[in-house]
Amino acid sequence: MNDSKLKALINLLDDPDENVYSRVHDKIMLTGIEAIPFLEARYGLDNNPLMNERLEILMENLRNRSFNDEFIHWWKHKEKDALLKGLFYINSLYYPDTAFEDFKEQVDQIKKKVWLELKDNLTGFEAIKIINRNVYILMGFRVLSAKDINQKSVHFPEHLFINKTGSPFPFVGMYCLIANSLDLPVYPVYLPGLLLMAYHNKDVAREAYGESTTGVLFYINPYDGGSFLGRKALEYVVKQRNIDAEEKHYRTIDSKTFIHKYLRYLWDMNVFSPDNPAFNRLENMLLEIRKEKK
Repeated sequence: MNDSKLKALINLLDDPDENVYSRVHDKIMLTGIEAIPFLEARYGLDNNPLMNERLEILMENLRNRSFNDEFIHWWKHKEKDALLKGLFYINSLYYPDTAFEDFKEQVDQIKKKVWLELKDNLTGFEAIKIINRNVYILMGFRVLSAKDINQKSVHFPEHLFINKTGSPFPFVGMYCLIANSLDLPVYPVYLPGLLLMAYHNKDVAREAYGESTTGVLFYINPYDGGSFLGRKALEYVVKQRNIDAEEKHYRTIDSKTFIHKYLRYLWDMNVFSPDNPAFNRLENMLLEIRKEKK
């Protein structure tokens, strides 16, 4: 659709006939995200509440469709930066104006600080100690306990980048992302009510623990400065907390499973009220994942 025709359609948005409005709305929706600059330019040009309300509706519908289409494409296709993109989409629910490149730059800044201290031929323990020193001590990141979570923003990566504090999901996502970008096999471990990380190296773990190993060499506790846990120590923690854990819960999970659990966490925490546009986006993300898993 050319610019002149699009502008003419936009001028019809305040038609009092609902049928006319519905047809105009649908035609502009077919134009896609490219229509938003024209809608923004028309918004507030005159004192026309009906026009402005319908412009707002259209812009939000177009943004939602674009967001959903991008997320669906990411979910359906295996991408190199799966965790990075997944965390970006979650971050966009609360920080919709942050561009992907800006989000990636914040991750890269943390990565560079850690990379400067890493050397060749380090063991997994040594490498993780360097990450812990940088993340927890030099940069001052920490995971908030449940009693300290008193604002919605703490559940999103950008709050963590800016304030150095966050709930478990954004922290574990960031930690694994930094480790993976430095070729360290650190992945999330999701026990019911307890989110951890693990250093996964099946060959080394097999030598240390035998053929029946899950591939986890050691667990990393994000709540305690990245301290190391063996399987027996973790089982003790699980017992103390009365966590109903099965063998599968002690294994690492992949990026998409982590993002799915992160989204479910946001939903269960009621982070967004139904009148918030992000509520529909979150709901659609979960519905799409459910559809793909069937």
